[in-house]
Amino acid sequence: MEDLYLNGHHLEQYRHATFNPVDYYEEGLRRSPGDIRCNNAMGLLLLRRGQFAKAEPYFRMAIKP
Repeated sequence: MEDLYLNGHHLEQYRHATFNPVDYYEEGLRRSPGDIRCNNAMGLLLLRRGQFAKAEPYFRMAIKP
């Protein structure tokens, strides 16, 4: 989980041209659907793209007790 999140975060930070951070976040969420970091990262990524309705479920899952 840690590696998937950190690799996705690194790709986002440095805007890597050949790899997609979404692939890493989605794999992390496939393995652990309640992971706060990957849910938050996906929500923020979608929010920055203006996809508010798609981002909301990720944020809700991140704050779920």
